[in-house]
Amino acid sequence: MTDEITEDYIRYMVEDYDKDDLTIATVCSHTSLQIFNGAIKEGFKTFGICFWEPPRFYDVFPLGKPDSNMSVGSYMEILEWTDELARKNSTIVPHGSLVEYLGASNFATIKLPTFGNRKLLEWESDRRMERKWLEGAGIPMPRKIHDPRDTGCLEKVLT
Repeated sequence: MTDEITEDYIRYMVEDYDKDDLTIATVCSHTSLQIFNGAIKEGFKTFGICFWEPPRFYDVFPLGKPDSNMSVGSYMEILEWTDELARKNSTIVPHGSLVEYLGASNFATIKLPTFGNRKLLEWESDRRMERKWLEGAGIPMPRKIHDPRDTGCLEKVLT
């Protein structure tokens, strides 16, 4: 099998999932607070992937604290845990921190159902591709500034 995860592969995989016992999994970061909070409100189990230890901000915002978690020494280890996450009937929710730490191309190889389009993350994580995409959609964008001196205000900042 190639590294590309196809829609057919995911369909085959979720045939064994217990649809009444699904888990939402993601990397623990400030973004995960809202993901876990929403998942809990919708009745899903939640599973956090932590770098070393669970973050302390869950103590301040317990409504966004995952039901359980695992610790990894490197986000690349997530790729080794996909079987365990699949046994938990997990759907992984990508967000900026996960894509930044793991990389969009590595995330695309995770053999788990994901929320959203995994190929889109490559565009979102590359500023040039993202700009091309947004401009192609007709969305007004600020002009590119290649040299801070071109702003006409660098002198004001430095004086």
